[in-house]
This record gives sequence, C-alpha cells and structure tokens, in this order.
Amino acid sequence: MSEDLIDFWKKWIDGEEEIDVTADSIILKYSMINKQSDDGVKDWVCFNSKDKLYSFIKYLLLPSIQLTRSIGAKESQVYFDVCEYSETIKLLETFKLDSCKKDIEDYKRWLGEIEVLENNEYSLESITNFINIICCEVAKTEDIFFELQLFKNIKCVGNIIIKQYEDDNMLDVLESKFELSKDEIKDLFESIDNNKLVFKKILDLLNERFI
Repeated sequence: MSEDLIDFWKKWIDGEEEIDVTADSIILKYSMINKQSDDGVKDWVCFNSKDKLYSFIKYLLLPSIQLTRSIGAKESQVYFDVCEYSETIKLLETFKLDSCKKDIEDYKRWLGEIEVLENNEYSLESITNFINIICCEVAKTEDIFFELQLFKNIKCVGNIIIKQYEDDNMLDVLESKFELSKDEIKDLFESIDNNKLVFKKILDLLNERFI
C-alpha cells in the first residue's frame, strides 16, 4: 500500500534514502517555482513500482502543490515536503486565507481522484491524464509556475527530447548540451538496461541542463 511508503519519502527528502533505478522505471519531471522570489524545486524522479508513484503523488506532490499554490504564493515561498492528509488540511486552515474553503475542496477532490485510480487497475495513461488536469488547474496561479511531466521510462524521455529539438530545428543545440551527436544521444538512452552508472549519468545531465 502507498501509505506504507510515507516514511520512505520523508527519508528521501532528507537525503537518507535512495531510489533503486531500472531501465523501465517511470520518470516524473516536476518544477515548482515562485515567480516573485525565484525560489523553487525542480528535479526528475524515477519510480520502480506503482506504489511508489502513487505514494509520491498523494503524500508529496499534491500537498506540496496545494500548499504552494495557496500559502506559498502569499508568502513568496515554495512548499515541498511530505504531508499527510490531516496535516495538509490543518495547514490550509491555519492561515485562514480567503481561498481556504476552495483550496481544501480542490485538495480533497485531487486526493479522491488519485485514490480511485490507485484502487482500480493500474493505468499509466490514466495517471498521465490526471497529472495533465492538475497542471491545467494550477496554471491559473499567476505567482507560481508549475510543470509536471510523466514518462513511461527513460528511453521515452530521450525520444521526446530529441523530437522536441528536431521539431524546433534546434537539434544542434541539443547536441551541444549533451556534447554528443544525435545518434550518440539515442544510444545513451537506449543502452541503459540496468546499468545504474549510465542511468545516473543521464539523470545528472537532465538535472543540469534540462530543468
């Protein structure tokens, strides 16, 4: 159950826990930036089980998004931490913002929707659609920039990045960033298998140049 992983994510936030990576790990790119203070968090994180993905969304991503969207926008901060349901509600109520009632309703609705997905047959497409809906909703927040992208695996990340740069006629820029040719970039993403060193190298490159 995803609830059993709350302590795992608390330790991960504190740098006390590492994620075991595999070639077929699901990849999530997230960015939360306060435009006023330029404070924020950005990273790529991988999930080698559906329970880890669901728990990350439920106990880290959703509360962080809603607390940042409501409280963080007012305080010029970005909130990013593990927060259980009752803790999130209490924090939203404590600040007594005009939007408090709606903020709580939105958070409850999001949590209910992801729990429905969790309790049904696993579908990456359904989770992706859910994330896209969340992005559309929070995009209306003027002071906070949010971006969430979900990828089936690291190879998909490579294919999508290459295609985006090709569509923009900027393949030379991509090759310069990686200091590799297009074919070498494709080989890098496609030859990962279970080689953690290669996987870490790619994540380091993505974190350094593509956040």
